Amino acid sequence: MHIVHVDIRVKPESVPRFLDLVAVNRIHSLREPGITAFDLYRDAADPHLFLLFEVYRSPEDHEEHRKTTHYLEFRSQVQDCVDGTYGVRRFTPMFED
Repeated sequence: MHIVHVDIRVKPESVPRFLDLVAVNRIHSLREPGITAFDLYRDAADPHLFLLFEVYRSPEDHEEHRKTTHYLEFRSQVQDCVDGTYGVRRFTPMFED
């Protein structure tokens, strides 16, 4: 299991477009055999801060995702929505039941 958190601050005027772009990317991403979860969360205190929560079967599946056409299109289109940089954190589970 390989978990990715992406913190993204979105320009206020770009929130609707950002949500549309993530929704399309999510649909295609969930069709990939190596992805088990792909969700978006909005910060309760800051409506312009979002968390992408992605779960992959392996780090290799994450790398394969980053080569897909839909990811590359998302990546190029979402840049105009982002307010500054975004943070990416990767996690591995400590317990596997």
